[in-house]
Amino acid sequence: HMSNLDRVINYCIKYNKTFCFMTPFVPENSFEEFVFLFENVCKSNVKKEIIVNDFGIMQMINENYKDKLELTYGRLLNRMKKSPSIMNYFNKFNEDSKMALQTSAVNNQYTFELLQRYGYRNIQYENVLQSNRLHFEPHFNNHLLLPCVQVSTSRKCIGTCVNSNTYYLNGVCDYGCEKKRYTLYNKEIKQEVILNGNTIMYVNNSVANDIRDYSRIVYNKPVQSWEDIKILSGLI
Repeated sequence: HMSNLDRVINYCIKYNKTFCFMTPFVPENSFEEFVFLFENVCKSNVKKEIIVNDFGIMQMINENYKDKLELTYGRLLNRMKKSPSIMNYFNKFNEDSKMALQTSAVNNQYTFELLQRYGYRNIQYENVLQSNRLHFEPHFNNHLLLPCVQVSTSRKCIGTCVNSNTYYLNGVCDYGCEKKRYTLYNKEIKQEVILNGNTIMYVNNSVANDIRDYSRIVYNKPVQSWEDIKILSGLI
């Protein structure tokens, strides 16, 4: 909504903050909403950062807004092995296999060159149990998200399916992620595994040994509810 967007932008300008927007996976029929947002944000004088988690949005920004935004390659695109059971077998592998499990999709020269060409400055990593093997490139800043690690995100909301018998029929979101959060248990998995809405994640509270190699640490709590947003709106 335009009035809410204006409030956030005005708050960022007033207190010299960066307007930071993180995209989700985006279905094709929702692209117009993002065109509206990017057009209005780019018209403002606020400092702007977009965390991109969708390849379609990535292409759209490159074609229309590349030089107007600070761009961050999001954790949903920077994929790697993120099983909560990974430490059950990680130490049994040889060094080459361990390196493969610690390396994300972005860590190759082709992808670095593509991101540089598209104008990206930052890359997000998650606090995975096996730790990240960073490939240092002078053109990028590395950001670490903790303590939650996203394992999978689905189009259909698994949490709502558990809560509602009609979801598969009408597909209407009941905001179940605000009402209930499920903890999944398995005797082979030592981590707390959380089902929240359409996302499964685990919690890793251990601080990475290489934390000094990251230029930004982002705290990502397990649940972001509308109540949190209302509190923030009240402050604005």
